[in-house]
Amino acid sequence: MGFLAQLQNEAAVDNGGMTASETARLRTLEDENRRLKKLLAEQLLDADLHNVRFWHRIIFAAASLLPIHLPCPFGVDQALAGY
Repeated sequence: MGFLAQLQNEAAVDNGGMTASETARLRTLEDENRRLKKLLAEQLLDADLHNVRFWHRIIFAAASLLPIHLPCPFGVDQALAGY
């Protein structure tokens, strides 16, 4: 076996039997997967924040109709006071 063939064989063994192009493709897919997971997490967090703001408005609108003060059940009276 020639030197180049032996070097390629050792590189394939180091990369789990994958060629250099397969390793590069895997790295690209992993980076894209990481980016998409981050985007999904941001979207879910944003949707959750909108949900909290919505219920905060509903609860405090209903509470304003009552003769007594009701604390926010989410415990974020001050954090979302402006919403």
